[in-house]
Amino acid sequence: MDIANIILQNKTLLSRKNIYWIICASLLIVVFEVCQTFGKNHKILVPQQYPTIQEAVNQSSDGDVIVVSAGFYSENIKITKKVTLIGSGMESTILTCQDGIVVTISYTVTMAELCVKGGETGIYAKKGSKLTIHHCRISDNKSDGIGFDNSFSTVLICFKNKILRNGDGIDMEHTQGILWENDFSYNRDDGLDIDGDAGAVILDNTFFYNGDDGIEIRLASITQAVIGNNTFMGNGEDGLEMINVRKKGEYSNYVAIYNNSFFNNKRFGIGSVRNDDEEAVDTRLDVTLYWGENTFNENGKGDVSPNYSAEELSRRRRPKTAEFSIQTLSESGKTFQSQIPIETPRLVGIIDVKPSINGTIFKDLEGIASYGDYLFIGDDNSREIFTVNRFTARVDSRVSTEPFPDTKITLRGPEGFSLTKIETKDVLAISDDEGGYIHYFQFNPPFIEKIIKSKDINSIAADPEGIEFIGPNLYFLFGGNNIILIDNDNLKKHPEFPKSISFKNLANHIAGIGKYKNSLLFTAAGYGGKVRHNGKSILFAADYKITKILKVWDIAPYTNDPRGITEADGLVYVVDGMAHGKDTDTGLLNKEGLKILIFDLETERDIKEFFNKLPIRVR
Repeated sequence: MDIANIILQNKTLLSRKNIYWIICASLLIVVFEVCQTFGKNHKILVPQQYPTIQEAVNQSSDGDVIVVSAGFYSENIKITKKVTLIGSGMESTILTCQDGIVVTISYTVTMAELCVKGGETGIYAKKGSKLTIHHCRISDNKSDGIGFDNSFSTVLICFKNKILRNGDGIDMEHTQGILWENDFSYNRDDGLDIDGDAGAVILDNTFFYNGDDGIEIRLASITQAVIGNNTFMGNGEDGLEMINVRKKGEYSNYVAIYNNSFFNNKRFGIGSVRNDDEEAVDTRLDVTLYWGENTFNENGKGDVSPNYSAEELSRRRRPKTAEFSIQTLSESGKTFQSQIPIETPRLVGIIDVKPSINGTIFKDLEGIASYGDYLFIGDDNSREIFTVNRFTARVDSRVSTEPFPDTKITLRGPEGFSLTKIETKDVLAISDDEGGYIHYFQFNPPFIEKIIKSKDINSIAADPEGIEFIGPNLYFLFGGNNIILIDNDNLKKHPEFPKSISFKNLANHIAGIGKYKNSLLFTAAGYGGKVRHNGKSILFAADYKITKILKVWDIAPYTNDPRGITEADGLVYVVDGMAHGKDTDTGLLNKEGLKILIFDLETERDIKEFFNKLPIRVR
């Protein structure tokens, strides 16, 4: 049974919660196949039966085990059969060559208890190969310790190896693989180099004192990696580096970086660079990033290079204090005032949703709602609705809204999204800022199927921006800081609303609303009307009667234009739209816009379950 072929080539999602099972299963299958073959005496001894490894390979059949005794073997070995090559230990069975490649793989091969050193390349796997390598020492090769043909059909399972003093330790060219508990140290270039459309799970490895980067990822169109529980120390540039290679059309790059340690790397713990000269600059990366629980210490230029965010994602700033004035516009006219610390939330993900399917570029993201593994998002300018898988970051569907099929309804400005029920069916409610309607859509993720009905609410709220269902009622945010609560049955205002909220010297207007546990969450943007950006955007929680601010978070380091907001799996997703004003520092239109930011608001909560759902690969 070929575990690599069955699992890694499967055209379904492979979740990280199965990764450790895969590791154990891979190891058990390797051991089982070796033992089974030994039991049938399908073994070939070197040098007892054949003086060279190549002669043993030539005389072998699929499934044979070639057992190599301790010694020094200088050969250019070519393997084109399904065999296991096992030595007497990584320090005692040494494979080398005068020049060229020490071992060339062209089929399904397992290698164990060997040292491969001294070649131009140590091990080279050709297109379609399945290479399992464990308990080996790959060292002192001029170019790559392990290299690959340019083909995603090639698979690597690599564990408990020492990969030392090569050019690149491993160069994964368009390759998929699982790597765990390996030592990548003192390689002259990168410990692990991932190029092109590759997929990798990288767990529990050490990357020490490599000349360039511990891991270098050159992003392409479908470059995806889960990187967890690794240690990066003393590397010549970055511990982990991502290089942007811009391509036209659709891409689905994502990298999850969880529970790693970055110490004493000469440049950044995590760096991002441009492609031409690999210098860290303020450039956008075409990648979805997931973060969590990483540790940084004494990296030369900082924890994270500045093109990821204006703030170091690993640290929390000292809380600030701000004064809020909440005033109801009811008969009592009561005003509530309070001072409350402003915290910085933990950012655990950045979903870059540009470009969409068919190469469409988002223009002005506004609304968002979550349902299972999916996010519904709306583009106010293009008047379209999209479905995004929140784990793979793929845009899975797109619905044009001018007009909808079988109706005469045109959605002019999709801004607020909320889920509710009509009879027993879940539906997506969208507020139409330009049209003054609430539209109800039947959906079957990832597809939005049809409009069920629409309600004209012009007489109550002419510009409904945000919407959130609270039982049978709707919360709307419209125009500045006004909030009204509407009874959805008879379209009447609740008597205690509308209310207005004033933020002294902070954000200018409310932009989004969502539910979170037993409270409401609001986003507020730092501009309004003709007011230019003041660089201040906030997220705050309030009680359901909007009489008390419960908590406030500063999200200005991550977004200039926070819009729609929703919750899923205890994490908060905030749309970063496209501000109309200019950033006062740069004079540019919201350069960091058009993303979905994922925040963890619970400082002590373990978010491993979220990372466990990230797939290795989407095919």
